[in-house]
Amino acid sequence: MKKIANAVFLLVFLGVLAAVPVGTVLAEKQQVSFWENRKLAVFPQLTEEGVLDGSWFDQVESYFSDHVVGRDRIMKLNTWAELRLLNKPVVNDQVVAGDVMLNFHGYGRWDISYQKDRARQVGERLSGINDLVTGWGGYFCYLGVPQQFSYYADRYPDYMDDRTWTMDPAREAFARELDQRGIPFVDMMEVYDRLGHPDGFYSAVDHHFSYAGALTAYEAVLERVNADTGLGLTILREGEGLELTTLPNHYLGSKTRKVYDLWPSEEHLTIGLPSPAIPFTRIDNGAQVEATLYDLPETGEEPVLYTLYMGGDVAETIIRTDRPELPNALIFGESYTNAVETVLWTAFNETRSLDLRHYTAGSLEEYLAVYQPDVVICLRDDSSYLSDLG
Repeated sequence: MKKIANAVFLLVFLGVLAAVPVGTVLAEKQQVSFWENRKLAVFPQLTEEGVLDGSWFDQVESYFSDHVVGRDRIMKLNTWAELRLLNKPVVNDQVVAGDVMLNFHGYGRWDISYQKDRARQVGERLSGINDLVTGWGGYFCYLGVPQQFSYYADRYPDYMDDRTWTMDPAREAFARELDQRGIPFVDMMEVYDRLGHPDGFYSAVDHHFSYAGALTAYEAVLERVNADTGLGLTILREGEGLELTTLPNHYLGSKTRKVYDLWPSEEHLTIGLPSPAIPFTRIDNGAQVEATLYDLPETGEEPVLYTLYMGGDVAETIIRTDRPELPNALIFGESYTNAVETVLWTAFNETRSLDLRHYTAGSLEEYLAVYQPDVVICLRDDSSYLSDLG
């Protein structure tokens, strides 16, 4: 009986060992991790060079690590243990020791003397765009917003790196370059500070601002456009042409996703609609789509993501209101534009939006030369000030 028991145990043990790789090979593969909000590894191409230098084996290991059967369940259990049992201050690269979730930056520092050169290079690129736009009588403005971890830098535990030592000099170098080149720059960190740096302007569970923060950015940039151009663009505010609604749905932010929604949060998303309504049509990537600004859930029970705003990142969106007496606009940037787009269009006849991470039909300069918008707004967060990628 003892031998039989040992044999059965050994067979079960070997079966479990075999089940994991077999299940991993047979399971349907995903390209993106919803919870980690990133692309998963793809199986590497076998090459002699990769085998000889060992890189192929490293890539295979990463592939199986990303696609191992039951990975989400294992990761969620591990995350629960680190949050609930071990009470770790950092879980899945998210600082959870406070009332907001923040990026974990590690503890290293480096030479930041490169910042002046990078600011100069980006300034030259932006100066070319400014010259191009003003050449046909248009107006260009850079709208800079802080990243969530920059906005909440004071919330880091005192033993952790808040990155102010590199973010503040980068912001100053960038602002100085734009000022010297005569490029209008709206620094929302300064605007938010003047308003008392309200908590409600940024999400506690996502790396973006809240709708209140987005509306404040929209108001600030249009106020600057009006001051510099005299266009007299209409600015909608709550109770003054803009009706706000807070959704009851649970907000599953990019940071709560990284910890498998195990961090407690009562945060909800707000949307805004012009009142009275302004008719418009919408075109995404060359095809007409439903004239809506929000990817609204069917019920109040299902969770919502930041992709609620404009349906998430779209390479090219065009909103037309058929009011030729108004100017045309272009806003380009990354995901921070999404919430701003939901109200910016109300001031213009036609509003175009480009996400240059996805738009591949041509360069920004080529696009500008074809459509020659009257107002061009670049909206980027402060972690991107010294980069022209995307």
